Amino acid sequence: MRGVETMLPKALKNAVKAQRYTAQGVNNLRGDALVENLGLRDTLLQLFAFTPAQVAAQYDDNRALENSEPRIPKRREHLLHAFALALRVDDDEARIDTLEKIHAFNQVNAEIPITPKGLRQSIGYRARCSEQAENGISLNKRLAAKARRAKKGEGD
Repeated sequence: MRGVETMLPKALKNAVKAQRYTAQGVNNLRGDALVENLGLRDTLLQLFAFTPAQVAAQYDDNRALENSEPRIPKRREHLLHAFALALRVDDDEARIDTLEKIHAFNQVNAEIPITPKGLRQSIGYRARCSEQAENGISLNKRLAAKARRAKKGEGD
């Protein structure tokens, strides 16, 4: 039904959406509730193409959470990379600086700390990738032959 709703002209789309809000509340595409009970005023606002304030605020909150979540793992990965690079180029100053940053990261992000074991695993993984790299890239062993054939134009 939501697919049909998106194809309707704007006026009909708003009417169908307002009816859906009344019957089901405001749900995401998976059917999970975003806002459970909208009042008559908010449903009428939707009918006239105005997003209810409660719905807009929830969308803003959700977007802010979704945008902030990936920053922590990306920062973690950046620190692992910086440490491995410092080791690889034998830069003691960069290594010490990165370890200090890792310590600060761990203080704030105790849920996903960078541990000595994690550092060792990261360095080992990077070393294995470097050993297997061909002309500076690492290919999936199972798909490398297929990628080479595709490059030559032999297709699947």
